[in-house]
Amino acid sequence: MDKFVAGLPKIELHVHIEGTLEPELLFALAERNHIELPYPDVDSLRSAYQFTNLQSFLDLYYQGAAVLQTQADFFDLTWAYLLRCQQDNVVHTEIFFDPQIHTQRGISFETVILGIQSALEQGERELGITSRLILCFLRHLPEADAFATLEAALPLRDEYADLWIGVGLDSGEVGNPPEKFAGVFARARELGLRVVAHAGEEGPPAYVRGALDTLRAERIDHGVRAEEDASLMRRLKESQTPLTVCPLSNLKLKVVDDMREHNLARLLRAGLCVTVNSDDPAYFGGYMNANFIAVAEELHFGRAAQVLGADPKTDIAVLKIDAHDLPTVKLGNSRDLQVGEWVLAIGAPFGFENTVTAGVVSAKGRSLPDDSYVPFIQTDAAVNPGNSGGPLFNARGEVVGINAQIYSRSGGFQGLSFAIPIEVASKVGQQIRATGQAHHARLGVAVQEVNQALADSFQLPRPEGALVASVEHGGPADQAGLQVGDVIRRVDGQPVVASGDLPAIVGQAAPGQKVQIEIWRQGQAHTLAATLGNARDKAAPVAQAEGTVGKGQLGLSLRPLAPQEARAAGVDKGLLVEDVRGPAALAGVQGGDVLLAINGTPVQGVAQVRAAVARAGKSVALLIARDGDKIFVPVRLG
Repeated sequence: MDKFVAGLPKIELHVHIEGTLEPELLFALAERNHIELPYPDVDSLRSAYQFTNLQSFLDLYYQGAAVLQTQADFFDLTWAYLLRCQQDNVVHTEIFFDPQIHTQRGISFETVILGIQSALEQGERELGITSRLILCFLRHLPEADAFATLEAALPLRDEYADLWIGVGLDSGEVGNPPEKFAGVFARARELGLRVVAHAGEEGPPAYVRGALDTLRAERIDHGVRAEEDASLMRRLKESQTPLTVCPLSNLKLKVVDDMREHNLARLLRAGLCVTVNSDDPAYFGGYMNANFIAVAEELHFGRAAQVLGADPKTDIAVLKIDAHDLPTVKLGNSRDLQVGEWVLAIGAPFGFENTVTAGVVSAKGRSLPDDSYVPFIQTDAAVNPGNSGGPLFNARGEVVGINAQIYSRSGGFQGLSFAIPIEVASKVGQQIRATGQAHHARLGVAVQEVNQALADSFQLPRPEGALVASVEHGGPADQAGLQVGDVIRRVDGQPVVASGDLPAIVGQAAPGQKVQIEIWRQGQAHTLAATLGNARDKAAPVAQAEGTVGKGQLGLSLRPLAPQEARAAGVDKGLLVEDVRGPAALAGVQGGDVLLAINGTPVQGVAQVRAAVARAGKSVALLIARDGDKIFVPVRLG
């Protein structure tokens, strides 16, 4: 179970950055800032973490925050949390911060947010963790203080608009109802900020209603006491307003005396939208993985089934169930599905079991931005949240897919639904049963879409295929003879219509498999044989592609690269763009670009570029190097 939980990608929606201040870092910052603590060592501080209620926790919480003095302190605090996120496979986090804790001590708002922001930027760049900030008001203070905090923060609003997305309400709940902050939340909404609020942890269900009705909260943080009000439960189920529940926090603060008493499972079974989060993990002893593992027993994870393995690339897992004489259904063949054919989706959206919706297949082999290894079945069937993992049936009662995703602006069905073809699921399942893991092939190329301008440049009859933008040095594609500027049109007879089709086709093949690749090169069709590599293998550095550009009709001024310029650009050859005007400028070519190839042919000099332009038709495809990347730029001529 621990291994399965650790492998799950997670999103954290309820964490207080000040609540991630571990005793070790607290002591280090106190020493850095010459602050004397009332505890002689780390162990004595940890022993003080014996809270009896929310207020006793907050007293220690505010005392610990006093060591945060400088921008570097807030950076170190946030970076330490992000490293914990990396350990727990948290890929996105929405962080609460409490500026009033700090501004009351004379620390500027700018110091707080700059320190946090710089760590978050580094976290996305180096760890791949995205993040957002929610400014929280302390509810035990007057609303006037909240107004003052908001107004003090507004000068930085534009600068941090992509990061600071909303406001929240936290601190001691009892005696501080949401209605106390109606004015400042109305102001926040006027400013376009998102609105969330803590409610229903120690406070009564009426506080949840107040947060919804008065503050117009889009999300309730905690909300576990909503269960005491049947009409409120119906409302939360119908609206699917998220509750960001923090199980270990609830246990530590005596909201429940035993995890077996926690109502998380009951809230889920009632059809509410509930997420698992950490809250203040340094004080409550549990980051994301610890919270998931703590509730596993309550939710009966692992009791009825053993997880044999999971494949994140296809979103397929295999469970072994200790049971006999289970009813079964027949598996069909998604390849026989026709666009326009009727299909049925079975699932349990919004907690309602045994629902059936009907629709038609509207596309096949669909690639999605985040799931390039799956050629999805696109259906116009009313698939809603809760249908995920349910079967997709054809009209003959055969399972042809597993419902996996919806694309919707509303959060419910009013969009498109996507199912994993049953052949993909079966193949991955067989591999997991045999070896404990799935195996995917790789070709070792980076590709981009072929638009009409590029199709014209390469003399393609239609804007279809995957245009090779770079080739991995020594990789399968390189060994097969693939070159930058080739357009891949088929792999083992399977058509590559869009660039996203290629990873799906290759990813479903086996490492070591020999495939025939049909390409378009220099206006002619060719067929190459390739032996696919293993996607688990570390890719070699990308081969340097030769490059493109020209003058004349292009509007480019070019010169050969000096040796030091070539080294700085990371290329062996090419022409430096000194000036851009006309068609090339309109297409997005910039001064300082290194121009490597034209219509797939490496450039050797300016004369060659002029000749290529003279031979071209309506457009040319330029391969340029810019800031370490290589891209094709189609340029329409004349």
